[in-house]
Amino acid sequence: MKKCILCETDKEDNEFNKEHVIPKQLGGTLTIENLCKDCNSKLGNELDQDIARNILYKTYKLGEKIKSNRRNFINPFPIFTSEEDENRQIEMGHDEEGNLKITHNPQAKSTMELKGDKISGEIIKAEFSIDATIPEDERLNKIKELCEQEGCKLTPEDEEKIKSRQLKTRSVNSKESFYMSEEVDLWPIIQLYVRIAYEIAFYKLGDSYFDDPMKNKLKNYLESDDHDIENLDERHGIIVNYFPEENEVAEPIKHLADYKKHNDADRLLHFILIFPMMIDGVKQINVLINLFNKRTFRVLISEDFDNYDIKSFNAILMFKNRSHIEVNI
Repeated sequence: MKKCILCETDKEDNEFNKEHVIPKQLGGTLTIENLCKDCNSKLGNELDQDIARNILYKTYKLGEKIKSNRRNFINPFPIFTSEEDENRQIEMGHDEEGNLKITHNPQAKSTMELKGDKISGEIIKAEFSIDATIPEDERLNKIKELCEQEGCKLTPEDEEKIKSRQLKTRSVNSKESFYMSEEVDLWPIIQLYVRIAYEIAFYKLGDSYFDDPMKNKLKNYLESDDHDIENLDERHGIIVNYFPEENEVAEPIKHLADYKKHNDADRLLHFILIFPMMIDGVKQINVLINLFNKRTFRVLISEDFDNYDIKSFNAILMFKNRSHIEVNI
């Protein structure tokens, strides 16, 4: 029998399964076995789906060539649409190694520039650009329209020159902008970091964490349906904040990871740092979580480190080759 860290119910061992602290779909390797199957499903299903759909993490995963749970690459950029014409789209795919490639590229729009040395004996200073796809029988009318805008009028002789293509012309490709727009929901990201910190708290501090007041605050937030990420300290009593990329706490981790790196497969993918620190007179234990070397968040897990046997910085490093190590710093 053991107690589930979420529902806090004593259950048989076969009612538990392995839970990846950092989701397996993100390349996480560290697992715990004290979250029951029911709570694992309750806590993880919706959040894991939201993270799987999040364009930031789809981009990070493809950049690291990490496949989905279905063993395929997920393309975060399937379609780009022309700003001028929504029916013109560039379609993106990827090869077997996960490298992005264009699978459909619309034919470039061409324009025809006409330079007339003389029309009706007058020097033409303007250059006319028209869509090269305009049928030839409609082209003359378009040129007439442009001439009128410039204050000149075509004579029958001029029209004959245009029909017989005596005017200088050249086809050029016009510039065209394509875009992709997708909203990024920040709630699943914050929820993910809090869930990681909550599970790490039990992993490193043990069952004594059941009695920690901060445990209840983190648990209540995880079980809530609150998607508002502002003022979490006021509404839930939890501290979650963004940590700058360059900071003195994380630097030793990166140096250690560089020491371990022998090839690209040994590259650091994620790291978690658990550290006791006196902050504003409070004996805090914080968890620093960095995913894909992109975003680092700090989550407060306890306000009294004297209750635990943790006197130094503890780090968990996860590498691209799906191995991980734990070290004291």
